[in-house]
Amino acid sequence: MSVSPDIFFRKRSLLFIFVMVFLSVMSCDEGGGGAASGALVSRKFISSDEYRIVCRGYPLKDSRGLARIESARWAARMNAEHYARKVFGRTVDPARDGEIIRYRDYEDYSVIYFVIKKKGLRNRLKNKP
Repeated sequence: MSVSPDIFFRKRSLLFIFVMVFLSVMSCDEGGGGAASGALVSRKFISSDEYRIVCRGYPLKDSRGLARIESARWAARMNAEHYARKVFGRTVDPARDGEIIRYRDYEDYSVIYFVIKKKGLRNRLKNKP
């Protein structure tokens, strides 16, 4: 009995996604140490309806080429979404309300420019100053 290549690809894809999510969650702690302790570059309101988050993402260890770039980009996006949830709680869905403006790829990491757009966004802050 042979295993279908389609099933093998699905399992491999699911494993890759699981590893990426796990690594991004582990690298999200703002005050922690480790390789991704500097994940957050900046975050600020552009207007009362737009909030920009700039985050780094670090690639999977021993990855090369396109896989290295894509894993760093994925981690950067997960970090940006994490910080969005931290700032706005459940009032904003980063996957739906967020937009990737651009990526910048470097040798050891990628940077994402992520903007959340939603009417009255400034009023949705989780912890207002």
